[in-house]
Amino acid sequence: MKRYLRWLRYQFGIRNKIIGLRFTTTWKCDSRCITCAIWKETNAGEKDLTVQEIDKFSKSKYFKDVSYITFSGGEPTLREDFPEIVSTLHKNIPSAGFAMTTHGMDPDKEEKVFKKIFSDNPDIRFNLLGLSLNGPPHIHDRTR
Repeated sequence: MKRYLRWLRYQFGIRNKIIGLRFTTTWKCDSRCITCAIWKETNAGEKDLTVQEIDKFSKSKYFKDVSYITFSGGEPTLREDFPEIVSTLHKNIPSAGFAMTTHGMDPDKEEKVFKKIFSDNPDIRFNLLGLSLNGPPHIHDRTR
């Protein structure tokens, strides 16, 4: 296995760099999808990192080459400080483009969140926004 990993690193020019992060912004979710049990987490909000903790870890030298950060959860937009989280990561890891998955159940709120993010960070790159568009909540939760 080690031999194969060395070969992969050589082939793709990977020299022990972290190139991507998947960041669980919150363990809270207001959907009840049958394919995901994150909403069953107890004390969900207590497990979330604070903006100060995110600021501290994202200044690490190990993240200087990160090219993408994907926000997931739970539902990222349930955090009132989500725009601040994005701004902090954008400031500390300017090389990164961003992606996010959302359930899309509150389009007005999500639009407000993204307007704030783009207003605060005019040069930010959001490369992907994944939406779960499976219908109203009772259909969405049953099909996901």
